[in-house]
Amino acid sequence: MLTQIRKRDGRIVKFRKEKIAAAILKAVEASGESDEKLSNEIAEKVIKEFEHKGKKFIPSIEQIQDTIEKVLVDEGHAKIAKAYILYRQKRAEIR
Repeated sequence: MLTQIRKRDGRIVKFRKEKIAAAILKAVEASGESDEKLSNEIAEKVIKEFEHKGKKFIPSIEQIQDTIEKVLVDEGHAKIAKAYILYRQKRAEIR
């Protein structure tokens, strides 16, 4: 179970599933859809991708984002994955 995440600046903070679901929802909406249930389902699948790594594993923001992309593609949501990738790229440019 994920309880912590490593931020870009190296800080370790409490993991919040709702933040992942919100980012996915933005991509869903950018792809022309609006499905909060789907966003939550994808977020759950992302979390499950990390469960086998053990309690001591603390993923980075980038690892979470890479996994979101992978899960979206694996689940057949290529259009949403593309929107997420573009959103991620835009955010990187802002930073």
